Amino acid sequence: MAWNCWGLGNPPTIRALKTFLRGIDPSILFLFETKMSEKVSLQRISQFAFQNHCIVASMRRSGGLWLLSKDDLNIEIVSQTFNLIHATVQGGDGRGSWHLFCLYGPLIASHRSNFWKNMTSYAQQFNGPKCFIGDFNSIVSNEEKCGGLPVLNSNISCFNDFIQMNHLIDLGYKGPAYTWTNGREIKGLIRQRLDRVLANPEWNIARAPPNYKFEAHWLSHPEFLQKVEECWSYDNDANIQSKLRILGSFLIEWSRRRIGCIKRKISVLKTKLLIIQSWRPSDANIQKEKLAMAHLNEYLIMKDAYWDQRMKQRWAKSGDRNTGHFHLSIQHRRRKNKISHLLKNDQTWTSDQSEISRELIQHFKSINQESSTTDPPQFSIQGQAVSNLDNDELCRIPSIDEI
Repeated sequence: MAWNCWGLGNPPTIRALKTFLRGIDPSILFLFETKMSEKVSLQRISQFAFQNHCIVASMRRSGGLWLLSKDDLNIEIVSQTFNLIHATVQGGDGRGSWHLFCLYGPLIASHRSNFWKNMTSYAQQFNGPKCFIGDFNSIVSNEEKCGGLPVLNSNISCFNDFIQMNHLIDLGYKGPAYTWTNGREIKGLIRQRLDRVLANPEWNIARAPPNYKFEAHWLSHPEFLQKVEECWSYDNDANIQSKLRILGSFLIEWSRRRIGCIKRKISVLKTKLLIIQSWRPSDANIQKEKLAMAHLNEYLIMKDAYWDQRMKQRWAKSGDRNTGHFHLSIQHRRRKNKISHLLKNDQTWTSDQSEISRELIQHFKSINQESSTTDPPQFSIQGQAVSNLDNDELCRIPSIDEI
């Protein structure tokens, strides 16, 4: 868990943080903009149920980083600066050892270009799974900013170069699209998405999913092809099996984070659209309505693709998608297509799925390796099938009467 607390010196912030921790109970907590000295930070940390900590003191009420962790993880601090806490994490989630980069991007825009270049050089010194989390104080496009002057393209390009050169993938978010606001009235209001989580494909792969299946509705998502290209080109030296395994694992995680439950998402979007349509008409509200309808339509297309993949072609044409009989038939096909028990060569039965897989692979290997000893059939034609007279009659050009 990561949170921009905007200072931990007031009781409401402390209460809000404790409420979050009771509901989530994270093993790692990264707080930035604590605006506290090291001495005061050590006094505050005792209020929370974390056994380990790393503190970067603020400078003149600016910045300040805390990295707190519990004993169920083995965390080793590699380096720490005003803008970064780099740690290696072992255990807890089945990923093995991985690198955690807790970032607090420079507040001054002119400093960000060099910061991202230096961050790229530093991160590329380390191999393996990597996760970057925190307040990056940068955006990937002006669509992530609402209000105020647009961000210079040069600053946006530097941050995007950092993401691409490190093969990082945005893990998405839940909740508000903008993570920072200046808190002013509508005329001077500015909102931006500055907080995010980025990770390389290796971090996304805890282990290959046991039953990976390509979902047709992924193709309709606007990010799909781009993410596949990024993941596929991550390690050019890997063989095709490794690339497919990595891609499959990544797509499962990407779908969970970026698409989610289609049925629930459609319900939320329909409710949102009804709320927008109840507002007084204006240019801004009409534009919001169009965006909401377009987003809802994307998920309706995904829903159709999801069920088209699971039903027979003739049903897809007839549009019989949501009857109880259809869903029961889908469940029946799943049971029918699954091999739950198998009689092995030694005449014993097994229900273990891994053992069934091995038996089937071995069976088909043995079939393909067997050499055929049967002589090919010999064909011979004896005697004359058609007489010369009959042959002449067949080859004769028909007369007009016969035609």
